Amino acid sequence: MIETDDVPIVYLDSTKEATPGARGELGSDQREWLAGVCAEYDDPLFLSHHPLGTFDISDNDWFRHYPERAFLSDRKETLRVIEGLGSGRGTISGHIHQSGFANFRNMAHVSVNAFSKEVPGKPLTGTYADVTVGDRITVDVTVGGDTVTSYTIL
Repeated sequence: MIETDDVPIVYLDSTKEATPGARGELGSDQREWLAGVCAEYDDPLFLSHHPLGTFDISDNDWFRHYPERAFLSDRKETLRVIEGLGSGRGTISGHIHQSGFANFRNMAHVSVNAFSKEVPGKPLTGTYADVTVGDRITVDVTVGGDTVTSYTIL
């Protein structure tokens, strides 16, 4: 939990060793902790390795055949906690190896491509994001030194 420019930033640990196939999960203990955070802070920004939002992965080499591995396995329950307390500015995640923006369940979700993504015939992408936190949250996605797209979370 970090506060920057009056915007609370909450990191959710979605790694779960007992969950096979690259799936992520928060679990009931972390969701209980999250409920307390959401009750205490207004409109946090959530960071998670596994996405809480829904992104189109139909052309995704890693997840199109196994979409259940792409997203947080207990995201429905997690989003219920966030929505139930009327909290949440948006989420930033990775895991799915693609950059994108989605509005899912009345919340902005940004996914940032992997820095180390490598596919046959293409070298490492070197993708990363600069996140500016203020009245709005801006996510500038950079590939090979060039900003290729920007997303805004209100």
